[in-house]
Parts: sequence; structure tokens; C-alpha cells
Amino acid sequence: MDFHCPACSRLLYDRKRKSCGYCGAEIPAEMPFSAAEIEKLAQEMKELDAQLQALREKEEEERERQKAAMDPLLFIPPFLP
Repeated sequence: MDFHCPACSRLLYDRKRKSCGYCGAEIPAEMPFSAAEIEKLAQEMKELDAQLQALREKEEEERERQKAAMDPLLFIPPFLP
């Protein structure tokens, strides 16, 4: 299906909207996402956000583990004049 505005022919960048984001013209009913599709997309985004948060937490734990494992005798502070 072609997802361009019938009035201005520009690409519909947000299919959750009921009107064109450029010219404001109403778009045909079959073009926008249905309520079920919007809900499904929202659920997928929640799942992706949770996965991203878990990865960030894992990376932070790894950084903390590496920091704790560093031998303090190997750290040489920079020369200060």
C-alpha cells in the first residue's frame, strides 16, 4: 500500500495520525494504524525499552565489577606541577 497523502503526495510519517502531518488533510480510513495496531506497537516499544534498560544495567554492573577488580597499585596519578 502507498502511504502518501492524497492531497499533497508527501509520505505519511506518522500513521497513528488521522490527518497529514504536512498539509493537515484527512487521510483515508485504511491508511492510519488501527487501535489494535497502535496498542501492539506500544507494547513492542515497552518490551524494547525494558530490554534496553536491562542491557544498560548489565553494562553498568560490568563497569563497576571492572573498577572494583582494578589493582590500586597499578594506578599512577598524573603528574601535577
